[in-house]
Amino acid sequence: MIDTIVLGAAHPHVDYLLTEAAATADVRVVAAAEPDPVARERFLRAVQAPVYADPDRALAEHPAAVGVVCGVYSRRAELVIDCLQRGMSVLVDKPMCTGLDQLRAIERAAAESAGSLAIMFDKRFYPETLALTEVVHSGELGDLVQLSSTGPHKLLQPTRPDWFFSRHGYGGIANDLPVHDIDILLRLTDATSGRVAAITGNHSVTDHPEFADQVGLIIDTGGLLAMIDANWLQPDAAAVHGDYRMRIVGTEGTADVDWPRHRVTVTTRNTPERTLELATPTRPVQFYFDALRTGEQPAVTTAQSILATRIALTAQLSADNDGAWKTF
Repeated sequence: MIDTIVLGAAHPHVDYLLTEAAATADVRVVAAAEPDPVARERFLRAVQAPVYADPDRALAEHPAAVGVVCGVYSRRAELVIDCLQRGMSVLVDKPMCTGLDQLRAIERAAAESAGSLAIMFDKRFYPETLALTEVVHSGELGDLVQLSSTGPHKLLQPTRPDWFFSRHGYGGIANDLPVHDIDILLRLTDATSGRVAAITGNHSVTDHPEFADQVGLIIDTGGLLAMIDANWLQPDAAAVHGDYRMRIVGTEGTADVDWPRHRVTVTTRNTPERTLELATPTRPVQFYFDALRTGEQPAVTTAQSILATRIALTAQLSADNDGAWKTF
């Protein structure tokens, strides 16, 4: 049995764990905790285990192998570190933390812990992403030159808590929305260093001046130039919450990904456009528990989680400094 404990539930992504527990016989939620009573009722109502307001009490009274951290963004680092120091493994929603100082503390704790650390990078395992990764790694597109992606999201402002619009609680848009595509970029290129620049703006949420509703990133890995834009401007009436798309340009061809419409197309110098076949979808965090079950390292590793977060936080630092280039 894989015993898990929910530490913070400030986002619907906590359902990823609850879905996995419901679908499997050996993933068990032994306790959950969320300080905010509104969030506790909204996101943990279905938990068939003790639910607490205090995460420390939940940890003290319910030993578990895995801590699942989904709370207020600025509070996640301390819970991740606490779990790692107890020798637990950690599955954390993105963003993992809200500052580079927090990330350095997490990195130190992870280096000294017997537990592993993984971010819920479920987008990496979407059928469309798996098809894209396979064609890129086959060499069919040649050397990768450019990546461009768009990530509009619905804000649905009345449903968001106050902390979401504060810089202290949220940490910045560059650290949040683009990190999935940063993770995909790293998996496609195996890049480990480079430089990043970012610009943010706020045109629709003027009643919250600390908040940004859009961000544009440029990432230079020394071999590939990536342009990632993300925003909170997806219309409320749109058919999908996030209209995520990506184009990969190589020296021999291009690939276009349209996640909401489940479509990946490839065109090369010698072959006309074709649509790739897609695999059957898996559950959002199935990758993680499948690995624990077999004793293997999760596909999203500790090092990968830290690097993607470092790039996102460095992008936010750039945005805070008028888009100045920053190395990572």
